[in-house]
Amino acid sequence: MQMKTHKKIKHFIEYIFVLLVIKPIRMLSEPRALTSAEQLGWFVFHFIPVRRKTSLLNLSRAFPQKSKKELQQIALKAYQNFSKTIFEFIRLEQMTKEQLGNRIAFHQPDVLYQAIKKNRGTLCVSGHFDNWEFMCAAIAGENFPIQAVAKPQSNALVDRLIRNTRESKGITLIKLGVSVRSVLQALKQNQIILLLADQDAHEDGVFVDFLGQPSSTPTGPAVFALKQKAEIVFCITVRKNDNRHHIYFEKIKTDDLKAFNQETVKTLTQRHTKLLEKYILEYPDQWFWMHKRWKTKPENRKHEHQ
Repeated sequence: MQMKTHKKIKHFIEYIFVLLVIKPIRMLSEPRALTSAEQLGWFVFHFIPVRRKTSLLNLSRAFPQKSKKELQQIALKAYQNFSKTIFEFIRLEQMTKEQLGNRIAFHQPDVLYQAIKKNRGTLCVSGHFDNWEFMCAAIAGENFPIQAVAKPQSNALVDRLIRNTRESKGITLIKLGVSVRSVLQALKQNQIILLLADQDAHEDGVFVDFLGQPSSTPTGPAVFALKQKAEIVFCITVRKNDNRHHIYFEKIKTDDLKAFNQETVKTLTQRHTKLLEKYILEYPDQWFWMHKRWKTKPENRKHEHQ
């Protein structure tokens, strides 16, 4: 009981702290907020090196040909971009549809329209790249029926704040961990399901090549697409120099994958992973390098999927 009370107090203090941080950020003008975020990212990288070692290690594995100075520059910019993403998400709830639209440019949205016309449900696969929250909100803002699979925060009060922001933009949330039934139901209703499939999947993933490394990758998108005959589209947002976000859609080929088995799941997982890799190689400072992407080793897995 005492432990539970201590946890509640801790979560409440965290919640109050978050509220105190949110208010001044929402009061800033957009240019000032982005400048402040960039400065904060620089400060955290240099003086509060949370996950800096992990980021640099990941970068050195992905880009062994780059110098230490080049890797540090990419890591610094990644911190600054992530800081901007946080600030933008904090301000998202108060943004109008028009304001959000002015920050977004769509490329090849017909890919998504054509997928929806098949009436089989659509899986939008992406990664923790640039501002994925803006991307999801922008897609919902175009009246696409989108649901996002998201992991709840351990702090229920903070989780409610995040959930309210997402839902305010017309996004329906599906909790990670209890998502299978909800995803299947949504696909039957011809909904769009957004899945971020770029983090370490531990022993439950399938190993595919990602940035030159064998990488345990979530199988969910491939399993749903193949087993349910749903459409699958790759989507990603890229931040340009003017801080506008360009959203790209690419059709993922599945016509040659008629069966549903371990081999086809691995093949399809490799295909969407390679599309993400293409954007990381072009814009390396916009991916979330802080995650321990290659924590799971092929030799340590308990279940063989290959």
